[in-house]
Amino acid sequence: MNKVTRNTLIGIIILIVSFLLDSILLSFNPQIISLNPLFMFLGGKIGLGIFVILITLFLTQKKKIISFWFSVTIGVVISYALKFLIQRPRPDLFPLIVKTSASFPSTHATIAAIGGFFSWKLKNQYMKWIGVVLSFLVALTGYYNSVHYASDVVAGVLIGLLISWYVIKKKII
Repeated sequence: MNKVTRNTLIGIIILIVSFLLDSILLSFNPQIISLNPLFMFLGGKIGLGIFVILITLFLTQKKKIISFWFSVTIGVVISYALKFLIQRPRPDLFPLIVKTSASFPSTHATIAAIGGFFSWKLKNQYMKWIGVVLSFLVALTGYYNSVHYASDVVAGVLIGLLISWYVIKKKII
């Protein structure tokens, strides 16, 4: 079994486990009041836009920037298509921000995973880790803000990683 197949299987197992644990995980509200402004900002459209712009600025080669934006575009299209098809309602909690679209998968997590994947490829260690940490925080915003189930986030991350890997591996751009 090659590395990609193994990692994909691990991702699918994590997704299945997260579906099974969704109701249990909802009872563990991770909110820490002093972090609420940060997660509310990163969970909004402006915060996500700034994240994407930062990752774009970290990428120095035109080809990588185009591949990143292509991946983000494909990720958003796939994420919204799945939201439309699945129509999973959002958790019935007290969300910190208001979202009106369907819950599954998390588009923020998809975009964050794409940003993390491209950040991980950076040579500059400082920028690499800033990008990866920011990606992790952006991916968690939906769960933290109580607008996504854990499985929504896991699915979004898997979609983002698979798209990024495919675009880079197949040299689509």
